[in-house]
Amino acid sequence: MAPDFPSLPSELLLLILEYIHTLPNATPSLASLCLTSQRIRSLAEPFLYASYSNANQIDKPHIFPLSLISRPDLADHVREINIRVEGGVNPMPEDTFRHLRKAIDELDVPESLLDYWKKLLASIGIFRAAACAELSLLLASRKVQNISLQLSSLHEFSLISHILFETPNWPGRFDQVHSVSVVSLPGTFDLHLYSLAYMFSMPSLRRFEITGCHERSLGRSLGWNSKGDLQMDLGWWRRVQDSGVESIIIRKGGVPHYAVNVLLNCCKALKCLHVEVDLPWSEWALFQFFRLEDALCRHAKSLEYLAISQDQDNRKRQEEPGFRHSGILSFLPKLCKLKSAVAPLRALTAIPEVGSIEIVHSEDGSTGEFFDDAEIRKYLPPFPGKISICNEEVHYGATTHLLELA
Repeated sequence: MAPDFPSLPSELLLLILEYIHTLPNATPSLASLCLTSQRIRSLAEPFLYASYSNANQIDKPHIFPLSLISRPDLADHVREINIRVEGGVNPMPEDTFRHLRKAIDELDVPESLLDYWKKLLASIGIFRAAACAELSLLLASRKVQNISLQLSSLHEFSLISHILFETPNWPGRFDQVHSVSVVSLPGTFDLHLYSLAYMFSMPSLRRFEITGCHERSLGRSLGWNSKGDLQMDLGWWRRVQDSGVESIIIRKGGVPHYAVNVLLNCCKALKCLHVEVDLPWSEWALFQFFRLEDALCRHAKSLEYLAISQDQDNRKRQEEPGFRHSGILSFLPKLCKLKSAVAPLRALTAIPEVGSIEIVHSEDGSTGEFFDDAEIRKYLPPFPGKISICNEEVHYGATTHLLELA
């Protein structure tokens, strides 16, 4: 007779649990197995808590931090967190509220921060959800490696900034975080890079991705001071130096060039920059490519993949009378390690009108645009690899690697 599941050797059980963990929606199965016996629970819990997600808002915001409070040892199993922070009234039992307050009191952070945090916790809707989300991250901060946040606001999501910048001896400082992804939920208009400086201070962070960001302040000129120095609005970013981030990916972002410059200047050796420009209809926010020269050349010995793309409305804006030209990326040859790149044709050509370059379309229109390679290279920065044009963008080299990386 074949042995029943609980009596299987631990080595075989671990292999089965590892396989279950790789399946979609594995959480219910792992949670059920934890209830079968103490032995299986001890084997299954590391897989159950390795990845946590409330992206579908099945759990109330306080469920996950409460689990880590009741069983502190579980926090060391957490490797990946995916949290959705959105508004809405979420009633909380009094004993749950008391447990969360106690956990906050036990954190080694300044009293002023604790009082502010507990006020948020006592609120309802987005404020309480944000307080619970930050508590979840802090309790799991020793071993977590990948963080994904889906946010409707950053206004009250700032406690971790104060902890990382103002309490240098605080234990569990997100030392193993390798990747961070931040997504703006539909209808959100106040998701800014300005508030995310603390992420770049995480020592092991290598990949940063943000979607739907609308930045207005970071890197903006504030005028000249009495010493004749140009002042910029940097906020917490003044404290970020030589960040280990290697990949910056900005998707569907209303991020001007001066904000991108701040990110580039905070990194030690960037390998990948991917920016999708989607700026509002205003002249002052025009993305000026040539303004990136100094910051990009800072990473000339490390930058391998570069992609700057504009949505259709932004491309049309630059062709209208009254809008100043965005400049050209004539400094591209200085990026000596560059393997592949994607950039708007207007930002790369050395002539004012792209129309003077003859581009031959395929008959069926399915293979993009073709051109005389020797002719087009007369107007583009030198590049030894393959060059192609599609949708008014120039593709240098093996851009498939760039897409996979991004």
